[in-house]
Amino acid sequence: VIVAGADARFSIPPARLGIGYPAGDVARLIARVGKGQAARLLFTAAPVDAAEALRIGLADLSGDGVDVARTIAANDADALRLLKNTLRSPHDSSLSAAFEASFGSPAFANGVARYRRPS
Repeated sequence: VIVAGADARFSIPPARLGIGYPAGDVARLIARVGKGQAARLLFTAAPVDAAEALRIGLADLSGDGVDVARTIAANDADALRLLKNTLRSPHDSSLSAAFEASFGSPAFANGVARYRRPS
């Protein structure tokens, strides 16, 4: 999750530095923002502000990254680990088995109990 603070500025300056960019990094940038925006960022080396980064998909959220981190950290560590691995490798069948097994965990029982309590 990429959080852009109000004063954030993003740039990719290799063209200004007289170098190329690793193909894997370019592929990830294209997957994130599309070929046109990737070309603009790479060819111009011009910085974009938080609002533009959010608009083109370079950032996911704007605001305070500490608040986002606290919200994430309040969740179950094992569940977060499984979710991160699933995002990385969504077709890994062993992760499906881990998901199924999580229904028998104490963390799941505690989570269900928390949802059942009135706010």
